[in-house]
Amino acid sequence: INNIKTFNRLNLNGERSIDFILENDIVFNKKFLPFHPNGMKFTALLSSGKTTSSTFYSIGGGFVVKEERKNAKKQLKKFKEFPFPIVKGTDLSAFCKQENK
Repeated sequence: INNIKTFNRLNLNGERSIDFILENDIVFNKKFLPFHPNGMKFTALLSSGKTTSSTFYSIGGGFVVKEERKNAKKQLKKFKEFPFPIVKGTDLSAFCKQENK
């Protein structure tokens, strides 16, 4: 983080470096995304001038899912049918103990 702040550059897996000003390029919104409150939207400006974005949600129990707008309702139904009753980390720990995992 100190390197990012000092040099205003973000190293992408050692393969590429991009301009990155922490205060400008990370935006914390106060509103929740519609699908789930633990959501994060990534938006990138491509060298072609176009933008692209992807949205991800942490839905509990260590699950992170990518939003797919066309299937959002179907996916929400799927998430409610997960095979394990896990909402938070303590649930996962208790379930693992119960299952001797």
